[in-house]
Amino acid sequence: MIYKGAIKTSACKLFPRLTRLFDTFSPTRECWSCDVKYVIMKKGHIWPRCARSNLLLTSHLALSVPSDVSISVLNETRTWTKGDVLIFDGSFEHEIWNNGTGVLMLLSFHMRHHKLFKGDRWKANLWPH
Repeated sequence: MIYKGAIKTSACKLFPRLTRLFDTFSPTRECWSCDVKYVIMKKGHIWPRCARSNLLLTSHLALSVPSDVSISVLNETRTWTKGDVLIFDGSFEHEIWNNGTGVLMLLSFHMRHHKLFKGDRWKANLWPH
């Protein structure tokens, strides 16, 4: 739906109510590098990985959570609860397992890390002005 801050019109036409929701959600709408996408995972494992920086937080809204699924961030393992949002810093190593027979469905979206930004400006002087 949104990839690197750019709206994908064809995907948005399929999900008009969700598009309206994210159009008013400023942490994602005002983000130059944020994604909004559905994650659909059958049985399997997503290998450990890390984001390139900690500028964005990853949020997972759990839509369908079968038994025997989990996410590990650093050394902490959790599962999702349907209807709840799990937020984590993707710059830390993380991986996902679906060891069950059901399908894990998440709405995944990024938002700017609240501790690094103040309004439209960086809190830290990372780049010359």
